[in-house]
Amino acid sequence: MRRQVATPEPFDQKLLHAAEEALRILPVPDENSRRYLEEYVPRLARTMALAPPGETGRVREPGCYIQITPLLEGLSGYREVRGAYYGNRATWIARRFRMGNSPA
Repeated sequence: MRRQVATPEPFDQKLLHAAEEALRILPVPDENSRRYLEEYVPRLARTMALAPPGETGRVREPGCYIQITPLLEGLSGYREVRGAYYGNRATWIARRFRMGNSPA
């Protein structure tokens, strides 16, 4: 039986680099969060580079940890981004987060 070789993922190299840079300057609450983020920058940047462009204007990120959510607007061009995470069905918590010098 012949083994199939995985083909490389179709990364947009420019977006991959931009995502890595944006993740490295993402504000975090403490040093433990910074270490966690630094460890996973490569994986998070690859995830961002695989996201489709924001042509539809809206996107929902299920299971978000708030690293990718702000990048979907700033790097992929979505005008409305919503993150979702586990919780009570009746609970709604609104948060705003802007990358860099974007208006809040």
